Amino acid sequence: MRIISIITGLVFIDLTTKNIFRFLDPKTDSSWILLNGYLWIEEVVFNYGNIFQSSSSPNGVSFGTVVAIYAGFFFGVFCSAIALLAHDESDSAASAAPFVCLISGALGNASDRIVHGNVCDWITLTNPYSAYYFVLNLADIFIWAGLLALPFSCETRGARLAILGLSLLIILVPMRTLFWFS
Repeated sequence: MRIISIITGLVFIDLTTKNIFRFLDPKTDSSWILLNGYLWIEEVVFNYGNIFQSSSSPNGVSFGTVVAIYAGFFFGVFCSAIALLAHDESDSAASAAPFVCLISGALGNASDRIVHGNVCDWITLTNPYSAYYFVLNLADIFIWAGLLALPFSCETRGARLAILGLSLLIILVPMRTLFWFS
């Protein structure tokens, strides 16, 4: 029951911040620099795509992309839920943390997409030497944290390395333009 409360709390925080920025008056100066040149809050983007393909209009997203978004969501939540069900009370809380983060992030973005038809992204991440930037939200951060923590919940070294490689691939593919292209 405690895990469900944590997931609910994280989804609530994510949806609350998205709604604050979704309905923020555009005339309001809402620019906050969090890490000069790298991380700031300034631009709100309504994303109809996914982590690999961003689109600012519903017409720019193919049917295959929509199917991939929902298939990935259901598969990720299903696998994470199975992992949490297999989680024993004697296991450490840290071993459940990756799955809690993954489920929270997936539910936050899916809820936003179902209710509004898109996902509200509002945190800008960039490299000061790059013309590219990446806009994300708290649910994306939860998913990334879950992916980065996932290898540490595995018991064998081989499984840790395999999951770490896959996690880094999923995280770095959309961010490649920030650091490898200028």
